[in-house]
Amino acid sequence: MTVDYRNYLDQKISFALYPETRNVEAHIIETTFQDFLKRITTPKITSTKNTLLIGPHRLNNEKTRASKNVEAITLLVFDLDATYEHSFEQLVELFSGYLGAIHSTWSHSEQEPRYRLLLFLKSPIPTEDFAIVRENFLSEYPELSKMADPACKDPSRAYYIFSHPQERAEMARCAALTGAPVDPNQYLTFNHPPYFESYQTQQLGPKHNEEQRLLEALNLLSSDVGYGTGRFYDSNGKPESDYWLVAIWAIASLGWPSGKEIARVWSKKSKRFSESGFEQAWNSYNHAHPRKVGIGSLFKRAKELSWNQNSNQTQQYTFDAPSNKNHFTLLGIEDLAALPPTVHLVKGVLPSSGLAAIYGPSGSGKTFLALDLMMAIACQSDWFGHKVKNVPVTYVGLEGKSGINNRIKAWRIKNPALSPSNFKVILDNFDLMKEENVVELAQAIFCKKMHKGLVLLDTLNQASPGADENTSQDMGTIIKHLKLLQEMTEGLVLIIHHSGKNTNQGLRGHSSLKAALDANIEVKDGDKRLWLLEKSKDGEDGKSFGFRLEGRQLGIDSDGDPITSCTVERDYSVIFTKPEPSGKVQRAALKIIKQALSGTANGRMRVDAGISEIAQTLTTIATNKRTNRARKLLQDLTTGGHLSSELLNDEGWIWLA
Repeated sequence: MTVDYRNYLDQKISFALYPETRNVEAHIIETTFQDFLKRITTPKITSTKNTLLIGPHRLNNEKTRASKNVEAITLLVFDLDATYEHSFEQLVELFSGYLGAIHSTWSHSEQEPRYRLLLFLKSPIPTEDFAIVRENFLSEYPELSKMADPACKDPSRAYYIFSHPQERAEMARCAALTGAPVDPNQYLTFNHPPYFESYQTQQLGPKHNEEQRLLEALNLLSSDVGYGTGRFYDSNGKPESDYWLVAIWAIASLGWPSGKEIARVWSKKSKRFSESGFEQAWNSYNHAHPRKVGIGSLFKRAKELSWNQNSNQTQQYTFDAPSNKNHFTLLGIEDLAALPPTVHLVKGVLPSSGLAAIYGPSGSGKTFLALDLMMAIACQSDWFGHKVKNVPVTYVGLEGKSGINNRIKAWRIKNPALSPSNFKVILDNFDLMKEENVVELAQAIFCKKMHKGLVLLDTLNQASPGADENTSQDMGTIIKHLKLLQEMTEGLVLIIHHSGKNTNQGLRGHSSLKAALDANIEVKDGDKRLWLLEKSKDGEDGKSFGFRLEGRQLGIDSDGDPITSCTVERDYSVIFTKPEPSGKVQRAALKIIKQALSGTANGRMRVDAGISEIAQTLTTIATNKRTNRARKLLQDLTTGGHLSSELLNDEGWIWLA
């Protein structure tokens, strides 16, 4: 019987999440095998070991980490500390038949290799059965028994998530195991040894799932081959035609009491078989060899000979070199149609997870707009006609701290019937350039159960003191830490940022920031304020909405002066104004003309003066071609209805349409 690991990916798993070692208050999470597999194979770069912890157990109503509160075990976990005799690849091969993962721990090094093995279960193990299931499972793998940390016997034990320090990034290892979940019921019905003690030649029927897998593989491998050199593949990766000896060694590596008889029965199918030769080959296997063969190589060779055993497709994720194994999935049209649609936080504007930005020049009203957005999400109130999903909102206010309270008061005066119960504000200093600061912020958000929501940083400049936004190095660090914050909080991270000196260039700083964003809102000031959806995942780019800031009086201060702030009001009059040109160069030219016209007495200027103003900005064009290019731009703005023109006394004049 063959298995396909994909049949199990939608199965549910429940586990506990702890913010830190000292905090025993659990946050219970229920998700799918597929989502959990992604969690445990996604690395976190941390400067300290103290990160989030996963508790592979289900708790009673107490929801605190203690053995007496554990109702069931939901995941088999083994810490492998003494792995000197086994390479990472050999460990992967050894457990390739199971669904789960194996990764290096934070303390892992070349001198002291340390790994963690996590195996999914077909069903949770009641606490009272955990000890016997664990013991019987270990008895199948003598190698595992030698390496496993006894502390993992504790049913309430919690484990740090997959992480490593930056300086040991090249040594971090991780592999997803895509076999079948462990069936706890198989380990409740027998004592040592787990396999039958005597193996009769005429009884080759399956008595265990793992044994059945081996028998199916051997049925495809002929024993009537040459002795071989002790390997399935040569130095170039090509299959060896003679592999009898290495097949015997692969079976011996399992350490099963029944393994020797299985190997003997298979070998007897060959006319070359001799009892003395078999004994010599079996006894020549060296368990202590640093690069000893494992059963995974045998399964791989059998699979190449058309063995339909999907459970042995181990997808390798290494962080020091690309994997040689194929881990790309080719999707057909029907597969794509079955994929879940993008979940929006603000429909058509912001996704529910990822990175986004609201940016604009100083004084454009972007902070007021962001506050209005946050409150709409916290109260599940439509925003500019867009449906909103209600999630927790955390506002990290780093700029204009003294005015935050007044802005919130003004919003509440405008919206007396709405109450944002899941809205929190952080006014403490925060440094996005320091990874430990990012982790600490994420842990604080998680501890207050404010994750899977919106985290807003106001502003990016204040959140990254000392950083040079224009360099790829500093901006790379900013983006990396923003993504880390997003991954740890499992929602959307939204930044408020400034536009550059040339507002037509968009976001201030290195261009890699815009490329990293899933959504981007530009706030424009001027005669009419509006926000423009510059970029949105699965949204409609380019749509814009007008707004105005309406003053609100909040009270009187100690000097008798009014205390005021502003709220955002939608401005429908903007829809009747002429939209700006779609071309980037045309928009820049129109802005230059607007600035020049603002300095005239009657809002009019000569055509040749307008051409001169535009030509001065076309620095990327050859000098002798700038005037003609400027004249063409001015003509396009006129024919497009953005400028009006007339001929007066043989001179051309222009003004805003």
